[in-house]
Amino acid sequence: MPTREDTPVPFTRPPPTVKPSLFSLYLTSLQTHPLLTKSITSATLNSLQELLAFHIVNYITAKKSHSHSGEPSRDPEKQKRNDDDDEAKERLNKSKIAFEKAIWMGLYGFFISGPLGHFCYKWLADYFHGRNGLGVALKQLAIANFVISPLHNAGKSFKDVVINMNYIQYELHLIEVAKILSNDECT
Repeated sequence: MPTREDTPVPFTRPPPTVKPSLFSLYLTSLQTHPLLTKSITSATLNSLQELLAFHIVNYITAKKSHSHSGEPSRDPEKQKRNDDDDEAKERLNKSKIAFEKAIWMGLYGFFISGPLGHFCYKWLADYFHGRNGLGVALKQLAIANFVISPLHNAGKSFKDVVINMNYIQYELHLIEVAKILSNDECT
């Protein structure tokens, strides 16, 4: 009689492992760490939004600037090289500013927008807990639109003022330098 060790074991595949999707991991994270997850999400989306807006505007302005060429110079090849150098420097400067703004937007999303939304909507849900009906839904919608949204917009306006102050000061400095240089050329 064959023993158990002598009989061949048929090959069976292990049961397929179900890899959780990114969305299910996100939902799990929302349940286990809601504030942190919302803050990270807000930071990521705010930064991406800023970078995407920069690239769209940069693409549109680049197309417009290439379609409107300036006066031809005596040496077109040299003028083209100078224009290309100036354009590259300007693009690099704009990219640095866009990257800085994206970082600031991410910080705003992480420290202000994410927690503010978390606590405001948590308060709204707790306030209307156990109540149902069309009237309750309309009240929630009204509070969200007339109280919570203005709070977010006030935070964004404050953030814009703080972020843009650095760039306004930079531009004012450039204007002062241009005035000094133009006065030097006149004398």
